[in-house]
Amino acid sequence: MLSTTRSPLRSRRARLAGLAFLSLFSSGPLSASTVERLGLRELVSRAELIAETEVLAVEHRVSSRVEPGDEEVPHTFVTFSIDRLVKGSSSAGERLTLRFRGGPDGRGRVLTVPGTPRFHVGDRDVLFVERNGASICPLVGFEQGRLRLVRGGVVDALGYELWLSPRGEMSRGERRVDVRREGAPPVTPKGGASARADERPRFSPPAGALAPDDDGLITLLRALVREAEVAAAEPAPTVAPTPSLDASAPFRVSRRLPAPPTDDPPASRG
Repeated sequence: MLSTTRSPLRSRRARLAGLAFLSLFSSGPLSASTVERLGLRELVSRAELIAETEVLAVEHRVSSRVEPGDEEVPHTFVTFSIDRLVKGSSSAGERLTLRFRGGPDGRGRVLTVPGTPRFHVGDRDVLFVERNGASICPLVGFEQGRLRLVRGGVVDALGYELWLSPRGEMSRGERRVDVRREGAPPVTPKGGASARADERPRFSPPAGALAPDDDGLITLLRALVREAEVAAAEPAPTVAPTPSLDASAPFRVSRRLPAPPTDDPPASRG
């Protein structure tokens, strides 16, 4: 009878291989904690495309080795329907496919890039898109560029309700939904349902701020886009549509190769 128990050495090697795989492609300023915190105005000004969307498909592909220095890196392609467009346009009209670094590699390993959101079919979001196909995460400020539409309200990546002022300032409320579960049920307050009210965090919305629904958010975003156009005091330049990528097309991830060694002695300093 064959044993299905892994030896400690083999298990340790497998864990080390997985860690090496994750660290190999996660270098650089990828952590959400190192990304500059952005307000709604910054999201609007930096985005090439802003749209209310719904996820239609999630696919996983690995980049191709074409030239020396290319790496086989797993990526996730997410296809959205564009329900309401606020800024910019998509090369695919009413659809948009974005490419995110990370995902399964087909060999039992998963590359995780901190700060990059995960999507599921049926998710509804307002997205702030930039540099699709040229960026690790084609959202402004990584997960900050995704405002989720859940249970009739607007929440951030962690499920906390967002309060927005007429000027576009964002504040995180204390109510939260579990965005990881189907139906997004409310999260039980810390300490359980019996927790005393004075033990829970207190939140006071800023003056004039509201917790909008999707219509309210879109209305505010359109007002901020118009305001930015007026403030520019000149016609906005013609901008090419945001590219919608083909998940079935080969693509490359190239790493800069180290400079070849030289036999020349270092220059002497005078």
